Amino acid sequence: MEMCSDIDIQVKEFRIPAGGLAINNTIYINEDTSLAYTIEVFYFIILHEIAHHKRNIKANTEEKLIEFGKGDFELFLDFVISEEIIADRYASVIFNYLNREKIDYGGQNLHLESRRNEYKQKSQMMYNQLPDSVDEYSEYLLKVLV
Repeated sequence: MEMCSDIDIQVKEFRIPAGGLAINNTIYINEDTSLAYTIEVFYFIILHEIAHHKRNIKANTEEKLIEFGKGDFELFLDFVISEEIIADRYASVIFNYLNREKIDYGGQNLHLESRRNEYKQKSQMMYNQLPDSVDEYSEYLLKVLV
């Protein structure tokens, strides 16, 4: 199961209204998440953040996010939503594989238009405010979110 092996990552606690956040070789998990959800959903959230971490390494998603954040908002939004859907799907597949059962949780359900519209409002706070480098991006998110 190569997809889950060789992960060099730190896990830290934080408090924002999200389950988790993956930036710069660190996964931040909302300390209230373990209390708010079932253990299965908490596990799903960790797998979701691992997916973001792996995508950052393989596809330079943080750099692409910064690039899209300077251009057209709809392209930025499509990129962010696509990455979230990929992370949700990865978490579902890995959860199902490792547990030999399907999880009854769809993640953020961003394939649904109503959820996309809600997410659009959240994404507008980041648009055109992202710094120019990945290191500055990590510092920006830590300052703003954590």
